[in-house]
Amino acid sequence: MLKYRGPQLVRAGFIGFVLIVLTIAVGLQPESLRSWATSVRYQAVFSDASGLLDAGVADLPVDGIGVDFFLTHTSAVPNGLDKLLFAGVVDARSSLLEDPHEIARFVAGLGVERVALVPNGDLQFVAEPIAREKVARLGRAEAMPVEEAA
Repeated sequence: MLKYRGPQLVRAGFIGFVLIVLTIAVGLQPESLRSWATSVRYQAVFSDASGLLDAGVADLPVDGIGVDFFLTHTSAVPNGLDKLLFAGVVDARSSLLEDPHEIARFVAGLGVERVALVPNGDLQFVAEPIAREKVARLGRAEAMPVEEAA
């Protein structure tokens, strides 16, 4: 019993907790977990992706392409894009909060079948309460029916 005292007890408890969480995650969503862990995507963070899209980045062997729509015009997105588009529709450099209806209208106008709404970069540049609200607004925009967005 003496070997599980002090730091060893904490380490054993932490390892056990991690194993339980991983077991539950694998049991609930094995395909989602596998696809998330093995997916490859290219994301143009805080930059205009027009040149890259024109050069054929959509033809690369990647699962998705991330575009910062604060710096990239929508006309740069190729017609018939067969990759998942990570649409950077929340500005990670600004503390101004985006309107979920406006985000949903913008995404509906993209004309792309597979879209994931994401910030245009890392939210480390804004305060935590603002970052949380920005992510919540992304969720509200994602859940919004197309009819309501238009």
